[in-house]
Amino acid sequence: MKVIPMTHDQTSPAVPSRLSTQLPRLRELLAQTERSYLHHLMSKFYRQGCALYEHQAMTEEMVSALASIAPEGHGFCIQFQEIIRLGTGREFKLEDNNHWTERAGAIVQAFLHARYFLEMAVRYATELSDPPERLPSGWCAMCNLFDITDVCGPGFKHPKYPFD
Repeated sequence: MKVIPMTHDQTSPAVPSRLSTQLPRLRELLAQTERSYLHHLMSKFYRQGCALYEHQAMTEEMVSALASIAPEGHGFCIQFQEIIRLGTGREFKLEDNNHWTERAGAIVQAFLHARYFLEMAVRYATELSDPPERLPSGWCAMCNLFDITDVCGPGFKHPKYPFD
């Protein structure tokens, strides 16, 4: 992981600019994945419905949106990359029924992780108007998503937003 010391900078915008710029797209995607979409995904998983595989397109769209807010010079952390690799780009094969939890579960896991980070991006683009005294855990998760470390530990009271 890359370590970037974060310090408060009075010249940084109140809301991270990459998040602000992409907020309409992020909100739209989040709205598309609200409860009915999530219910459908989980229903297909537990009924062993091959239509579950169609949900990979939405996962890929969410990942693309998240990539658009990545701080310059940062990609996704290795854990997220692995989750997305395992849960996208799959085509249904009859033999998948014999390994359903493993193969279809990876699709559900990728969707849920991408949706979580999409939700955090929308939340913090709208809720954080100034650098917080203490970083919310969801914001720390966002930093970890992009391999930005040392922003959530003790002593970091006024971090500079890494998403400018």
